[in-house]
Amino acid sequence: MLGINIAYLIGGTVVIERVFALNGLGNLMLDAIDNRDFPVVQGVTLIYALRVIIVILLSDLATARIDPRIRSSERGGDIGGKSRAPPPVRPPWIVLCRPVNIGLR
Repeated sequence: MLGINIAYLIGGTVVIERVFALNGLGNLMLDAIDNRDFPVVQGVTLIYALRVIIVILLSDLATARIDPRIRSSERGGDIGGKSRAPPPVRPPWIVLCRPVNIGLR
């Protein structure tokens, strides 16, 4: 949850920069949109996306470090004490090619 909230804060910087006339990536992106400068828009969008991914990754790593339940589940342990095998995975062609009973004898 923390990572998602910080991602919203990063996205909110665009509005803050425009309202308070600050120079930054948000203002640059809005000016580039007004001028139809698509390579700049793509570059700034990439930078914002990388920032969000890094923040969410750091948040997940910090949560895994702090919360012992997440660490035990990564090692194969189960919170309830019962370890269950995962259900068998069927290839999609087996599901699609099942024989169909149409009632002929």
